[in-house]
Amino acid sequence: MKHKRMSTVSGAFRLLGRYQPSYYVCMIPLILVSSAIPLVGVWMPRMIIEYLTTEREYGDVLLMISLYIVVLSAANVVKNILTHQADLCVTRFKTRLQLEIGKIAMYAEMREIESAAYKEEILVAGNVTGLTDIMRILQSLISSIVTILGLAYIIVRMNILFFLLVGVTLGIKVVLSVIRYRCDAERRLEEAANNRVGAYLDQLQYYAEGAAKEVRVNNARGWLSGKIGAFRDRMVELQMKSFHQYRLFETLQSVAVAIQNVCILLVLAGYFMTGRLSIADFTMYFSAITLLSSRLSEITDQMLGFSQKLLSCRDFNKVFCMREKTDGAEGKEDERGALKETEEIAVLKIKFENVSFSYPGTSVKVLENVSFELQRGDRAMLVGYNGSGKTTVIKLLCRFYEPDSGKIYVNDTDISTIPRERYYSMIAAVFQDFSVFSFPVGENVSMRASEETETARLWECLKKTELDTLVENLGHRENTPITRLFSETGVEFSGGERQRLGIARAVYKDAGIFVLDEPTASLDIRMEEELYRNFYHMTEGRISLTVSHRLSQASVSNKIFVLDHGAICESGTHEELMSRDGIYAAMFKKQREAYGSRRIENPAGEKKEFR
Repeated sequence: MKHKRMSTVSGAFRLLGRYQPSYYVCMIPLILVSSAIPLVGVWMPRMIIEYLTTEREYGDVLLMISLYIVVLSAANVVKNILTHQADLCVTRFKTRLQLEIGKIAMYAEMREIESAAYKEEILVAGNVTGLTDIMRILQSLISSIVTILGLAYIIVRMNILFFLLVGVTLGIKVVLSVIRYRCDAERRLEEAANNRVGAYLDQLQYYAEGAAKEVRVNNARGWLSGKIGAFRDRMVELQMKSFHQYRLFETLQSVAVAIQNVCILLVLAGYFMTGRLSIADFTMYFSAITLLSSRLSEITDQMLGFSQKLLSCRDFNKVFCMREKTDGAEGKEDERGALKETEEIAVLKIKFENVSFSYPGTSVKVLENVSFELQRGDRAMLVGYNGSGKTTVIKLLCRFYEPDSGKIYVNDTDISTIPRERYYSMIAAVFQDFSVFSFPVGENVSMRASEETETARLWECLKKTELDTLVENLGHRENTPITRLFSETGVEFSGGERQRLGIARAVYKDAGIFVLDEPTASLDIRMEEELYRNFYHMTEGRISLTVSHRLSQASVSNKIFVLDHGAICESGTHEELMSRDGIYAAMFKKQREAYGSRRIENPAGEKKEFR
């Protein structure tokens, strides 16, 4: 436990050194000045009183008072200057840590992103910006220790029992602080879970346009308000729990300090009455003991605060280690083999070899011994009933998860050995739940800054997805923002337009592998036919793998794989599968009855009927 605490402390110092080393330059002189000010405040008033009571010349008394004021004022001016400089360092430190948290979240694995526990860890780790306070606590803590050493020297010269009495009071405060620390450590996890709920509700309440429509049309204001009220009630409950604990601990500590001060004051008063102390010494010793008691109390509070901030440091280090682990794995990928970042890779083949998978936290096999192979130029399709494992195949191909067993190959290379950024340059995907960002249209397609977007290539992709006319008529063409979240000139795209935008994004990437997971869910049959006719022209000479419940394009797919309960139960061409009269044929016939006979033109110009 001690080693763990020490590693956390060293982690805090490493964070300071890594992101804001200039703070240490300000901290050392600030500690010295802050330590000296209270000692001057104890010693110099004694000298002034002594001058007043020993019939010194008025000029000597005036000189001592002036010296006291000048020294104290100069020390406070220097302290304020150093504190301001340290605060600037603190602000920079906070900004850099916030940026780092954002990077960590973006580099996280999909299995972590989809985990509720990880979301809470990121939220709690975000509190690491509170480490800006650790700088002030650290400086104050060291200053208090130096001051205490000076005061202890003064007091021990009078009576060591005073110091022991203060030590007993300190011991009581330490015990209470440890108990409070443990209570705080438990409560902060409860608060993180509740704050995650609050953040989601705030998003629904203020920003989510879709949610705003649903709430109004379904008269659900009371329902959502109830959710918000429950969150607020829980927040108040946690705050009151914290307040009651704080009040109890502060009361006990105040009683202990009061008893200590009464005892010391009675003893000092006895010394003065018997002539063992002068009024100047009485003032100095009482001020020193009172200040010592106060500083010792502050130290326990500072240590408690320091420990609480170290919790945030520990949480930050935890998620930071996740990124380092990922980065380390990325580094080993080159060592294991495989493809260097600068190599040009022509995707000739994709192969699943006995792939099995179950999601984290469950033993249920979503996929079991799935094997198939796609060659360059293949237009493949995954079909099956809901829950058969189609989307999971896509997630594994996109390396959002790693298989429990089996391998996935591009050409003859295990994809787990390919650096991720290199691998993702080889694959383009359109997901059912893809995102459209509140940025310009062009940036939504290229996923690059406007100045880095190839305009000709952008418009070619818009034309292929039949968005060119729509974008041409916008006020700022490709520079028009999507949604009005940040600009009144923004435009709202329909569901079908958003889906075509997602496909344009995949086409712009010009990758060797095209993956489409329910890409036409928001399109009508006519638009779907037109889109697929264009899509097959766009992907000619590449590998395309489509997941869809609609089978209108299946007749021009040269490979169809039917998943059932996590296993491939049928595979072949449309004609072969229809002749077998199995699961695929049954699905196809049901859709033919629903939609009637339709035709799609394949890349070669041949027209096939959907029947």
